Amino acid sequence: GSKFFSSGGSRNKAVKKSTTKKPAKKPAAKKKPRPVIVVLDLPDSAIARLRRQGFAILSDNRLASTGIRVQRMRIPASMSLARANAIVKRLGASTSDVNSYYTTQTLQGCERASDCDYRHLAGWSMDVTGACMASPRIGLVETHLEPKHPALLGQKIEIIDVKPAERPRSGSSHGTGIAALLVGARESKAPGLLPDAELIVATPFYRAGNADRAEAADIIRAIDAVVSRQPDVLSLSLAGPPNAALARVLETVRARGIPVVAAAGNGGAKSKPLYPAAYDTTIAVTAVTAKLNIFRRASRGDHVDFAAPGVEIAVADG
Repeated sequence: GSKFFSSGGSRNKAVKKSTTKKPAKKPAAKKKPRPVIVVLDLPDSAIARLRRQGFAILSDNRLASTGIRVQRMRIPASMSLARANAIVKRLGASTSDVNSYYTTQTLQGCERASDCDYRHLAGWSMDVTGACMASPRIGLVETHLEPKHPALLGQKIEIIDVKPAERPRSGSSHGTGIAALLVGARESKAPGLLPDAELIVATPFYRAGNADRAEAADIIRAIDAVVSRQPDVLSLSLAGPPNAALARVLETVRARGIPVVAAAGNGGAKSKPLYPAAYDTTIAVTAVTAKLNIFRRASRGDHVDFAAPGVEIAVADG
């Protein structure tokens, strides 16, 4: 700092000029990204008008199984979700909703496999499996799975990756476990209920922190990819909030005569209904323990159709 000298006295003393410290600047708050909506059946004539209003078109796909057009859009900074949805519907979209997140509904693992064979709870034995001549085509929307796992190696499995290219791949534990429960090889340590069945797996999930999640728009694309292969049944081991776009697509799946089985969820006794299991278009399944008691974390309600073993069961590890 600058110096000044006092007058008189035998010696002049240098004194530093006192300064007031300025308060440190607060780091600028990061701008939150604007919400993304998923829009169905928007006509071409509306796109230019939406761009002029500040909408950003992030993706644009047409479903092979139904011809429905699906677009992801980021809404303008100054606009509410309600207004954005109202605008796109006024311009001709059949459905619009926020691009919701969905998570897998985790299996409860088992420490001693000898104590955790779930088949006896449903009267299902390997003799039954061998006698059953049915070889259905099962559709599955799941995390990534490990096709080289001994329970899955050589089984009839097709994997369709619909994960966003820029996202990290999901874990493989959940998908491998579910796939083996269904079609695990007879001779493996994790034989499936229907080892001769064909499995078509679409994987929209990606890794986000310590969890796997998928967005509504990608789940819709995954459902479309599976339905285009004409499965006999579709399984969704995922749960999240209601979503108008997802609901519309599931209606088209039901119209094609394909039953959809969905996990009721792990929200617990006080949880609101989770989706898509709570839609009338799906068969909702909740979990019971080996003693046929309701699992403490299981979602419940009038929308639940079946209960099945979901606690302390032996599964293949991805």
